[in-house]
Amino acid sequence: MDANTSSVTAVAQAAGVFTSFQDWKGVEHTIPETTQRAVLAALGISPEVVCDPWEEPLPSCVTVRQNQGGILNVQVNAGTDAAVAFEFEDGGSMAARQVENNLADRNVGGRWRGQASFHIPAGLPLGYHQARLTTEGISFATRLIVTPDVVPLPDVLTRSRVWGIMAQLYSVISHVSWGIGDFADLAELARWAAGLGADYVLINPIHAGDWTTPVGNSPYLPSSRLFISPLYIRPETAPGYTELPAAQRERIAEIKLGVLTATLTAARIERDTAWLAKRAALHIVFEAGVPEQLRAEFAEFCASKGDSLTHFAAWCVFSELFAGDWRDWEPMLRHPTSSQRAKLLAEHASEIAFVKWLQWVADREWAAAQAAAKTAGMRIGIVTDLAVGVSRSGADTWMFSELYASNVTLGVPPDAYNQLGQEWGQSPWRPDRMAALGYQPFIDVIRAALTHAGGVRIDHILGDFRSWWVPTGLPPSEGTYLRGDYETMIGIIALEAARAGVVVIGEDLGTSEPWVQNYLSERGMLGTSVLWFERAAAGTKPPEQWRELCLASLTTHDMAPVAGYLRFEQVRIRHELGLLTESLATEISAAEAEQVSWLGLLQERGLIAETDSVSDIVVALYRALLLAPSKMLCVALVDAVGDRRMQNQPGTFDEYPNWRVWLSDEQGQRVYIDDLANLELPQRLAAAMNTIKAT
Repeated sequence: MDANTSSVTAVAQAAGVFTSFQDWKGVEHTIPETTQRAVLAALGISPEVVCDPWEEPLPSCVTVRQNQGGILNVQVNAGTDAAVAFEFEDGGSMAARQVENNLADRNVGGRWRGQASFHIPAGLPLGYHQARLTTEGISFATRLIVTPDVVPLPDVLTRSRVWGIMAQLYSVISHVSWGIGDFADLAELARWAAGLGADYVLINPIHAGDWTTPVGNSPYLPSSRLFISPLYIRPETAPGYTELPAAQRERIAEIKLGVLTATLTAARIERDTAWLAKRAALHIVFEAGVPEQLRAEFAEFCASKGDSLTHFAAWCVFSELFAGDWRDWEPMLRHPTSSQRAKLLAEHASEIAFVKWLQWVADREWAAAQAAAKTAGMRIGIVTDLAVGVSRSGADTWMFSELYASNVTLGVPPDAYNQLGQEWGQSPWRPDRMAALGYQPFIDVIRAALTHAGGVRIDHILGDFRSWWVPTGLPPSEGTYLRGDYETMIGIIALEAARAGVVVIGEDLGTSEPWVQNYLSERGMLGTSVLWFERAAAGTKPPEQWRELCLASLTTHDMAPVAGYLRFEQVRIRHELGLLTESLATEISAAEAEQVSWLGLLQERGLIAETDSVSDIVVALYRALLLAPSKMLCVALVDAVGDRRMQNQPGTFDEYPNWRVWLSDEQGQRVYIDDLANLELPQRLAAAMNTIKAT
C-alpha cells in the first residue's frame, strides 16, 4: 500500500469503490473519505475488518465466454486433495482438468489454506451450469455461466438496416382509450407505423408501478421490473368482458365516461384517475370469472411465475391494507415469508387472485400488441425498455430486501443533462449478494423484459460497468462509482438475448470510460447515438463516422423534441428550474453554436436551404441520420407531430410535469392515434426513412 493511501481508501479500492474519477468535462475529482466509508458500509464492509477471499472454497459465481473458457481457482485446506466437475443444465457432466498453480499456502485465521486451479475448456454449452468442488469428502457448488462471445444479430439486421418509431406509450392515446395509452393503443400505433414502413416501435418501460394512489409517474422508477403495469390494460379487451351481462358492460361504460370526462381537458396525464377507473372496471370483469376455455391458460401462467407472483400480489394487497412505505410496516410484515403472511393471504385470497389475474391479462395484451406489429409487417416489432432500477419502497425491494443496499441511492454525477447531478430514488443491488444468488434475480429481470419483444433497450447500461452510489443525506455530486461485474451482467444479457433471438440496445449515453462502447460492440450489442451528442475533436462528428452497431436518433425522452430543441426549450427549462451552473446567455450561446454546426453540415450535404421551416429542418436532420451506417435508426413520434415539450427533465420530480405530457402538436393541441394518418409530417419523414431500404 502506498504510504499516502489511507486504510479506508485501500479497502475501498479493493472493493471496487472509486476513490477518484473524471467528470464530464475531464476534470479529476478525489472522493472524500466520508463518502468512501458510507458506500463501504452499504456493502457491509468495515475498513477495520479485512476478509481474506481464501476463506471461501469457491467464488460466488463464475462466468466465462463460450469460445474462450477460463480458469477456476478453488481454496481447500492445505495438503488435501481437490476435484472439480462441471454439471450442465441439461443433465450432463464432465470432470475438470487440474492445471498448475504455484501459489504458496496461506495462513487464514489460524488455518493453512491452499489454492488449486482447474481448466474451464472453451466450447462448453451455453447456459447456467454448476461447478462442483469435492474435498475431504465434502461437496461445494457454485454457478458456472457460459455466455456467447457475441450476441447474434437478428436475421433482419444482418441483411439490412431498419428504422422505427420511438414513443412514450402512456402519452399516446386514441379516442377510445381510458385517458392514458394502453396495449390496444400500442397495437394500433404499431399498425400505423408498419404502414409507413417502420420495422419496430420502441416504447418506455411497462414495469409494474404503485398499486395504490398516488401512482408514481415515472416509468423509470417502477415498483417491480418482474411484472407489468396493469395501467396498460384496456378493460374492454380483458378475457370475459364480451360475455358480461349487458348491465355490467353498461356499468363499465359509465366508469369509462367518468374518466374520459375528467381527462378530456386535463393539462396533464392523470394516472390516478385512470388507474382508479380501470381498476374498478377490471374488477367487474374479474368477478365474472375466467372463461372456461381459458382457465387452464390462466393456471399455467400462474404456475410459470411461481412464488414471485404470489409475493408480488401479497405486496400489492399489503400496500393497500397497511399503506405507506413497507419499510415502516410492522417488522413481521417486512418480508414476504413472514409468519403473518400466510394468515393474511388466506384472509385476502380474492384480492391476491385479482392481482394475479391482472398480470395474466396484461401479459396477454402485451403479446397481442407484438403479434399485431408482426402481422402488420414489422420485422422486429415491439422493443421494450428496461429501467435501471426500482423504487426503494416498491415490491421488488420488499420481496428481495436483503439483496438491496441500504442508505444509498443510484444516480449520476453532474453532467450536461443536469449540472447538479441526479439522484434517482432507487436502491442499488449489492454485488456480493447478487453473486451469491448466482445472479438469478438479474436473469429473471432480463427474461421478463424479453417475454413478448423483438428487442430490448437497456436504460443506462453503463451502470453494469460502474454505478454512481449517493449516500443518504449527501447531494448527488458527493457520491462515488462502484465497479460492477460487467462481464457477468453483460454476459447474462447476451445469453438471454441469444436464446430469445432479439436485438439488445444499450443506452450508453453520459459520462463513461472510453473502452465501454468498444466492449459493447465486441459483444454484439448496439449502443446509442444521439445526433446532438456526436462530437469529434474538431466539432460535429459527421454521421458517416458514427458506429454501425448502434441505434441512432435525434433525441431521447430526456431531451426536447427537435422543434423545441431548435428554439432552445431545453436550455430555458433548465434555467427556470435552477439546474444550470452557467448563465442562461452562456448556455444559449453554446446551444446556438451546436445548432449552427449541424445546420452547416446539412447545407454542405445539400439537405437544407436557408429559408426552410422548422418542419423542413426536422426532415433534413432525419435525412442526415440516414447517412450514418447505424443498424437501427429511430424517429421520435414527438418529432413526427411537431411537439416541442420534453417528456422528462432529468434531476427533477414535481418541478416539471415529468412523464405527464400528452402527445401534442406544435400548438400544444393533443394528438390522438386516430389523427396520425391525416398528418403530413409523418408521411414526409417516412418517405425519407424508407430510402434506408435501398442502401
